[in-house]
Amino acid sequence: MSSIPIIFIWLLIVILLFRYNINKKDKELNTKRKNFLEKIDKSTSSRKKKIEDENFLSLSLTTDYINSLDISEGYKKRLLSQREKPMASFSGISNTDLMISYGAASLSDIKNYEDNLAVMQKMLYTCASELYDKGDINHSIKLLEESIKLKDSRSSSYILLGKCYDKNGNKDKKKELLQMINNSDLTLKNKILEELK
Repeated sequence: MSSIPIIFIWLLIVILLFRYNINKKDKELNTKRKNFLEKIDKSTSSRKKKIEDENFLSLSLTTDYINSLDISEGYKKRLLSQREKPMASFSGISNTDLMISYGAASLSDIKNYEDNLAVMQKMLYTCASELYDKGDINHSIKLLEESIKLKDSRSSSYILLGKCYDKNGNKDKKKELLQMINNSDLTLKNKILEELK
C-alpha cells in the first residue's frame, strides 16, 4: 500500500514539471511575439530616409575599357547604360529591418537598386563567358573579378573565374579564389569548390 502514495507523488512531480515547462515556453513565445509585433509597428511607422552612400556599389570599368572589349555593340551599350544606374546589395537584411532603417516607402527604391545590381552581375558574367569562348581570358577575368566585387553570389561566376585562372596558369589567384569561397557564406559554396577542384 505504501508504494501507491510514492507513485502518486512522483506522478504529481512529473505533472508539475511538465506544466512548468509549458508555462515557460508560453512566456518565451509571448515575449518573442511581442518583440516581433513591436518591430513591425516600428518599421511601418518609420519615415523614408536617405540611403547612405556606403550601401551603393559601382562598376570601376571605364567607358574606354568597355568599348575595347570584343563583345557585341548591344552588350557594350547595355553595360554602359546599366553602369549609370544606382546599384546596392542589402542581402542578409530583412525587409522589416530595412523598413526600420530607411522607412517603408524606401522598399521599392531598394528593390530597384538590387535589381539593377543583379542585371549588372548577369551582364558581366554573360560578357565574360563570351570572351572566354573567344579565348580572351584576361578580359574575361577582369569582368568576373568586377562582378565578384559587386557581391555576385552566383556559382557560375566563381566557376568560370576559376577556369580562367586555370587556363592562364595563375595558381596563386586560383588558390586565393578557393580560400575566398571557402570562407564565404555562399549558398552553393560546396558545389563551387567541388567544381573547381
